[in-house]
Amino acid sequence: MRYIFSQDGTIWLNKNENWNPLNRKNELESKQIGFLKLFDNIIHLYPDKDKNLWIMYGNNQLSKVLYTDSLPEKENIRVFIKEISNSKGTRFEARQMRLNNSDFPLKFKIQAPFFIKPELTEYQYYIEGLEQDSMEWSSDKEIHIPYLPPNNYTLHVRARNVFNNESNDFTSNFIIVPPITKRPWFYIIMGLSFLFILYFIMQLRAKKLLNDKKSLESKVEIRTKEIARQKEEIEKQKEVLSNQKEEITSSISYGKRIQKAIFPPKEILRKLLPEFFILFRPRDIVSGDFYWVSEKNDKIIIAVADCTGHGVPGAFMSILGHTLLGEIANNYPITTAGSFLNKLRTKLKSALHQTGKDTDTKDGIDMSLCIIDKKENTLQYAGAYNPLYIIRNDKLLIKKGDKMPIGIHYIKEVPFKNHKIKLHAGDVIYLFTDGYIDQFGGPRNKKYKIVPFRKLLLKIHKKKMYEQKRSLGRELNKWIDDNEQVDDILIIGIRIPADIPSK
Repeated sequence: MRYIFSQDGTIWLNKNENWNPLNRKNELESKQIGFLKLFDNIIHLYPDKDKNLWIMYGNNQLSKVLYTDSLPEKENIRVFIKEISNSKGTRFEARQMRLNNSDFPLKFKIQAPFFIKPELTEYQYYIEGLEQDSMEWSSDKEIHIPYLPPNNYTLHVRARNVFNNESNDFTSNFIIVPPITKRPWFYIIMGLSFLFILYFIMQLRAKKLLNDKKSLESKVEIRTKEIARQKEEIEKQKEVLSNQKEEITSSISYGKRIQKAIFPPKEILRKLLPEFFILFRPRDIVSGDFYWVSEKNDKIIIAVADCTGHGVPGAFMSILGHTLLGEIANNYPITTAGSFLNKLRTKLKSALHQTGKDTDTKDGIDMSLCIIDKKENTLQYAGAYNPLYIIRNDKLLIKKGDKMPIGIHYIKEVPFKNHKIKLHAGDVIYLFTDGYIDQFGGPRNKKYKIVPFRKLLLKIHKKKMYEQKRSLGRELNKWIDDNEQVDDILIIGIRIPADIPSK
């Protein structure tokens, strides 16, 4: 944008090669101002008294633009398309073209010969069949068309010179031919081809099915004979397996009788524990959970244990644990529950040859052990993981066991803690393994867990002992439903008789 001050004080503004006075009251005729575009490097502008416009430009050259009411005749200007090409270098004729999608993008080079200020010549175009309005005037001599959908089109091009004289439209007709895949005859050929291929495939399929049928009949005959032979062998194997299973089951059942025989008889239990219940449900025929009861020097010793594993391996561990408990009770002057478990740990590690090496077996026993002193009305408790519950005056007292098993352990071996508790008349004592609380079931197939178990004991503890056992069994059956029992289950409940003083 340029500004020039003329001698009469007028400010002239040059914007896009168009000169106009900004502060002149009686502006010169627009046609006279339009001639200013013909001059380069205008230095001064001076209108005289006859309204002629004197112009100093270039290297101090002087020209005069006359003021006249008559308009000059329009000079003819022609426009034409010089060249049509695409990015591949292919050239096309301007009058009639048949193009494909692969011919895009297109470039039209336009030319409009005019020898006065040709750089100010402007062009305008529109495509009939695509656009409604003409494009804006532009000095760009190239038209770029990136893509057009299939159709018939006419390109209209016109030019305008520095005197605003416009040319007549130059037209170029062209057709964008649709691709082969979108022509009617293509669909007809494809439909016929599809029907022919379908017929051919059906014939091959029918022939193959016939051959397959014959082959299958032959295979079925051979396979039927083979199956009959295999079925006969399977029946023989099933008979052998059935006999073996029967022998194994019979052996395990005999083991159950042996394991049951080492448990204290109920007559002895009733004599030592007037009010009690035992809920005992092995997962398999034999169990890794066991209980042990003995009396020594007016003291009742009760142990509830959970051995590593279940079934036959657990049963072997339970027999070993039961034997060692009896040996300790008969041969050692044990005075506390904690020292009893310490001695049992030493005996068990010796029996299993556990020395602390990585190659040693990690078998062990979780246990709750109580010593009830009938003279002092006290209870001693020591635990290897398994806790002791006492319900007194509707409140649950919990004594937790040490977090280590009876056997080899990864932490440093320390003595088991001994807890001594004064007994009150009516106290209910519960010893149990983790099988009940770890049982899966319920609507979400989750573990029963310890908190619901505690609530259940608080709910039923005032009932008679055999009714408590029945309630625990019904709740367990309801919880398991159609699930399988995952571990051995053992719970012992003992009520302290009313003849024991409360203080």
